[in-house]
Amino acid sequence: RDDGLAERAILKTDHAAVGARLLERWGFPRNISAAVRFHHEPVRAKEEVRLASCVCLANVLAYRIEDREVVPEYVRSPNAKALQELGFTRPSLEVLVHEARVQFAHAQKSFL
Repeated sequence: RDDGLAERAILKTDHAAVGARLLERWGFPRNISAAVRFHHEPVRAKEEVRLASCVCLANVLAYRIEDREVVPEYVRSPNAKALQELGFTRPSLEVLVHEARVQFAHAQKSFL
């Protein structure tokens, strides 16, 4: 399933472009809006590729913290260039996912 295709078909845009535009209207720096705009394709962010890679992998991590059955393809197969840009491998990302799940569960207990 590709939510981006559905967004573009129905809305003629996608959440990354909408988010970036909102950040620009709210006065956020261009490097932040570029990172959001290109978080599914960090290499397109040019000089902001590292920041866009951070947003890309944070997005993957947000999905993976919860053990969802249905996830987008980019979560099942994280962007290899984003992983490389930040010094991760697939196995090291799995370690991070595990650690994040543990910390998330611990934080949830604080609110219950």
